[in-house]
Amino acid sequence: MALPGDPTLTTTSNEAWAKAGIASPTAAQTTRMQTEWLYEILNDIWNTSVASGNTRLETLQETLIDVSIRGQRYVTLAVDFDEEATVMILDGDDRGTAQAGAATTVTLASDEDITQANARGKYILITGGTGENGYKEITAFNETTKVATVESAWTTNPASGSTYLIVEKTHGPLDEISIDEMDEIAPTAEGIPTRFCKYNLQIIFDRALNLSTYGILIRHYLNIHEVDLTAARTIAMLQNWRSVIQAGLTWKALFDQGDSEWAAMKGIYDKEVGKLILREIPFGGEFSGFTVMT
Repeated sequence: MALPGDPTLTTTSNEAWAKAGIASPTAAQTTRMQTEWLYEILNDIWNTSVASGNTRLETLQETLIDVSIRGQRYVTLAVDFDEEATVMILDGDDRGTAQAGAATTVTLASDEDITQANARGKYILITGGTGENGYKEITAFNETTKVATVESAWTTNPASGSTYLIVEKTHGPLDEISIDEMDEIAPTAEGIPTRFCKYNLQIIFDRALNLSTYGILIRHYLNIHEVDLTAARTIAMLQNWRSVIQAGLTWKALFDQGDSEWAAMKGIYDKEVGKLILREIPFGGEFSGFTVMT
């Protein structure tokens, strides 16, 4: 849940209290609004979304990047996972060990023979060592120095000894089957999966992976009740859902103060929630974009 004191949320809650005639809310009032009431608003958004037959909301889009483990058939999902959009295996012919790394660069292996033209626009995945799971687009590559520049800063800079994969092809999206169908599949040789099922916060593949240097990319949607609403995630939700959150906090503040205007504001809030759901459903039920977490 969002932390009391978050600047964006504090501004929003202060505005709501002001409309209820409270110019200087107490710490208890601020905490109640930023935790209890905010949670109730998010619950309204979620329940309205469920009632519409859809819990896929654009603001709750996320991407999980993981690296395969040879012989393993599963990937463990985060507790805030709700529903996947696509599951793909990242592959390529250029794998190696980095010589160095910095905030927005990685120096590829001395014998790396990919050309500048082929490298630019490709994604590079750090498959092991320092910065593992880092996944960035290459924007420039110097064939002489072997320095690849990426589009934004790494979360953790790769270093000498970090292994990498330049992604040149993908396998998928993989087909989803039920756990019952998965249980009926006879063991097969290691290879690249073609199907998967979900069970107990895991993605389970129809075969074990045959390399420890594939990337596993899972585009998915978050469960609003499990999201850690701190930092960037809080800011994104407050920005995208500001009108709904503002209306919700205002009607609750008016009701709390016994102001008869609460009913009219509640009507505005209910309409805003409905408009939000329509606006947030991804076009065609698919992603219109995603944020890569590294």
